[in-house]
Amino acid sequence: MTHHSTRNETSLQNPFEMAIAEQHFSELESKGAPAAAEASMEEVGPRVEFYSKSKDYGWMSNFSAHPVTDHKGQLFGTVEAFYQYRRFVGLKHAAAQQACADIMGTPPTVKGALEAKMIASRTKKLVTSPNWATAKIGVAWTGLCLKFAQHPHLQRQLLATGRSPLIHTSKSDRFWGVVIAEGQPDEGRNELGKMMEKMRMLLEKIDTIGGEVTLSEIRDHVHRGGGVCPHDVSPTDCLACGPAWRERSEER
Repeated sequence: MTHHSTRNETSLQNPFEMAIAEQHFSELESKGAPAAAEASMEEVGPRVEFYSKSKDYGWMSNFSAHPVTDHKGQLFGTVEAFYQYRRFVGLKHAAAQQACADIMGTPPTVKGALEAKMIASRTKKLVTSPNWATAKIGVAWTGLCLKFAQHPHLQRQLLATGRSPLIHTSKSDRFWGVVIAEGQPDEGRNELGKMMEKMRMLLEKIDTIGGEVTLSEIRDHVHRGGGVCPHDVSPTDCLACGPAWRERSEER
């Protein structure tokens, strides 16, 4: 079914999310989309497969019961709820606004995450953010930053996977995951698995003394790398970053 949007509808994706998306797709254009079985870092150790109901690695899924709070203090039951909410926030269409309210109300459970996804699936047939195809990469990365900063025990669990390739298995999602069929080669881009590997690398770079990495440290690391803010419309306007970042930004 064709997606519709009205002339007055706008997207409020922030520059951090868009910068991540632009960098990501620039890498794909220059290198070509890697095969699903290829790890984004050197493969050392057995490959780790995860999905929402994985006994040992379900916590890696965006469906896991780990609530996140965004820079405005809004609480989301799961990263999936945060992700789907961002698909519609700021749009004028009544269906989009209702979807945002309904998604905000989903509980912090795998079932709640599935509910958020189903709400989005129904609503996107009527309206969706006009730049969602590229913005979703940055939104997903922002959600992971919030999740791992606000649930530091997950940092230790992720670092414990060492250099194992991380594969998000799925029955049908060939963008975020990999479809695995017996006797058939893996098929899919494994974008969520790649993001988990990037998060692991980031934690390794910051966590040099074995302590827990805070959102502030993740934020500062991102700022040093790209000068953009993961919380608001710009680093100088972001209240979450505080005057210290605004001062550093003005000195650049």
